[in-house]
Amino acid sequence: MKSDTGAEVSGVPGESANETRFTFTPEEPWSPGSYRLLVDPEIEDLAGNKPGRRFDEEIGRAASSPRAVELLFEVR
Repeated sequence: MKSDTGAEVSGVPGESANETRFTFTPEEPWSPGSYRLLVDPEIEDLAGNKPGRRFDEEIGRAASSPRAVELLFEVR
């Protein structure tokens, strides 16, 4: 996780709801500003699903290139 200035935000990643949700708890309270969460396109679950690729694509076929998933948000 990075701030709008490019500074790394330290914290603890995790999951919840039977491994269907990702969580991130920062070490320090959120400071006001813009943040960007970038998910590596190569991360995958045990079934081979990747966040930037359609889940119904067959793994061995010529699939679309996985792309990073980006979430922008602001803390006021």
